[in-house]
Amino acid sequence: MHYWLGSSMKFFTLDTYHQWASGKHSLAMCDRYRAYEDHLESLKGLLPDELLDLGRILVGDALVASVSSSYRRKTLRLVLRAGGMPEGYFDIDLNYEGAEVWPTECLLRQIALETESSLRHPYELCYHEIDRMEDGLIEHRFLWHPGVILAVRCRGLTWRRVDRANRDLPPAHRRYVSD
Repeated sequence: MHYWLGSSMKFFTLDTYHQWASGKHSLAMCDRYRAYEDHLESLKGLLPDELLDLGRILVGDALVASVSSSYRRKTLRLVLRAGGMPEGYFDIDLNYEGAEVWPTECLLRQIALETESSLRHPYELCYHEIDRMEDGLIEHRFLWHPGVILAVRCRGLTWRRVDRANRDLPPAHRRYVSD
């Protein structure tokens, strides 16, 4: 088991988020996107191209559609409902192997269960980042409205995109399952 003291966003920081939330859009935001794209380019050959593609998906306003986790098997499946009009809605179906959640899986559970519907929710995904750590693990970091950071560190990460007809979410009682 790997432990880490904490994680923070490296490119889309809380300062970036607060600038965006206050309406102070600037060239600094473009610089953040460029720096992150350069970072993804530097990971070529270190991470599979599929993960670099995942890192490039714009996830603004995505919601947690479902979470399934197994503490014993150290697996986590996180499904995000993303997209909008006119491009359409889709799920980002993420499967983590050897997964650990920071700061705690309880926060992920809270985000999933406090989302009442596609129209009533205290958390929306603002940004995400893919990274490779020095020990070879993958780290997937998330910054949620209203400024909440969560990260998953894992040995393996696979994902797929699934088109959806709308933004409707599964019922809350089916949104979080854990053993």
